[in-house]
Amino acid sequence: VLVPARDGEAAAWRYVRPLSGHVVVNLGDAMVKFTAGVLRSNVHRVVNPPGEQAERVRYSLVYFARPEDAVLLRCLDGSEVIDRAREGSMKGKAEEEEEEEEEVITSKEWVLRRALGRRKGGDWGKSGGTEGARR
Repeated sequence: VLVPARDGEAAAWRYVRPLSGHVVVNLGDAMVKFTAGVLRSNVHRVVNPPGEQAERVRYSLVYFARPEDAVLLRCLDGSEVIDRAREGSMKGKAEEEEEEEEEVITSKEWVLRRALGRRKGGDWGKSGGTEGARR
């Protein structure tokens, strides 16, 4: 995974060592929006394992799914964990900022923002999903 820059250190790729009997799951940006950041997506890449591990058999199941185009990407209601995360993200904000509503965007608008922002002349800042949003 690409660990974000912080405390003066540059962003760096880190190897995620699989543990016996466990799975590594990469979540997409929609889950970050749905859970108010409780679950995090990450920038990732797949490369051959290092050293002796390259000789071991490994399995990968890739399944891409995203909400239908008209689905609104916003925090889900009805979870105490998500509610606490949402409340925690509001602490320390100015009064006028507290009254601001969370950004609600359709799945299609989100995909277009990400794709078009990465094109030449696009708004790169708006195309960055959640990879820079860390608590």
